[in-house]
Amino acid sequence: MIGSVGKRWGRPTLAGDLGGAFGDLGTLLPFAAGAIALGLCRPAGLLVSVGLAYLLVAGVYRLPVAVQPMKAVGAIVLTTATDPETLAACGLVLAAVIAAIGLSRIVERAARLVPRSLIHGLQAGLGLTLSVAAIRLILSDPWIGLACAGLAALALLWNVALAPVAVLLGGAGFAWLAGGTSQPAASLAAGGLPLLPDLAHFLKAVPQLALAQLPLTLTNAILLTEILARRYFPDGGQRVTIRRLSLTTGLMNLVAAPLGGLPLCHGAGGLAAHVRFGARSWLAPAAIGLLLLAAGLFAAEPAARALLALPPAAVGVLLLVAGVELLPVAAFREARPSCRPVILATALATVAFNPLIGLVAGTVAEALRWGVLRLLLRSREDLRG
Repeated sequence: MIGSVGKRWGRPTLAGDLGGAFGDLGTLLPFAAGAIALGLCRPAGLLVSVGLAYLLVAGVYRLPVAVQPMKAVGAIVLTTATDPETLAACGLVLAAVIAAIGLSRIVERAARLVPRSLIHGLQAGLGLTLSVAAIRLILSDPWIGLACAGLAALALLWNVALAPVAVLLGGAGFAWLAGGTSQPAASLAAGGLPLLPDLAHFLKAVPQLALAQLPLTLTNAILLTEILARRYFPDGGQRVTIRRLSLTTGLMNLVAAPLGGLPLCHGAGGLAAHVRFGARSWLAPAAIGLLLLAAGLFAAEPAARALLALPPAAVGVLLLVAGVELLPVAAFREARPSCRPVILATALATVAFNPLIGLVAGTVAEALRWGVLRLLLRSREDLRG
């Protein structure tokens, strides 16, 4: 599903960039709505921090690089008891660690040793993981999900740039016709800012949140994002490096944490979503960044209520498009037969556990592949001898 933008997708257009700006909301909205509903994030701080992060992306990369909530952290805090200060402590810890790793070039050196079969397997695993999560959201309200899926299919056939907005507006309309959504009541009070976690919050955040997130960020948000950006954008993608992605991730969280936002990262799936819906240049992240920044500064409470009113099924449709787009179908088809089991092993382990376990499983499978090939080569040499 992944190819060069220049050959497959065409050149930048104003409509494409403005439409593609909304392409990754399928990842942002579920976590943002849940965190606001549980009182873990300040609506204004969340919107402002994501808006500023997108503006940073527009200036640094000049490409539609995604800004997303950190998924492992998001999943944990939405399903277990925590508090805003611990969430802020997690963001600050990850900001420092990831920026330090970027400056040390550890990941950059290690990335050169990773075979392509492992990278394709990680992409496939992430695509499948997003697709499964999307289907669960769609099935939370099947009728609205099917209606939005049909709307998305029509929009994609007619005008790709309109698809994200059409799905979100259509989903809100379908939910209203069905009698509204059943989102939990949320406290939208601003609360005290900036958030200043103490030592106890840091000691709680590191084992419960930060350690679970770090492998996912290093693989999906940094390593895979660099690879995918260079595949989509052979020229401009050279600006998207492991070092820069590490540093911008650190800076984003240094701002988001005290503002009461979610821990943020980049992401290969988000980049795929922006591109799939038409984004090609800096204009897409600049547009969504300015919109979110303005909403956070001037209309945080109405924006939060609108966010809580969106049906999860509509958000799931956007997430499904992103997940399918990330699947490396062409790469799997063109791979050597001996590499395909490695891709499958990496993908399945990623889906079942996380990208770090997927990377370990893929490394073991790659070692076995080389061992088998060497045995076969020796057997042939013995037969010839």
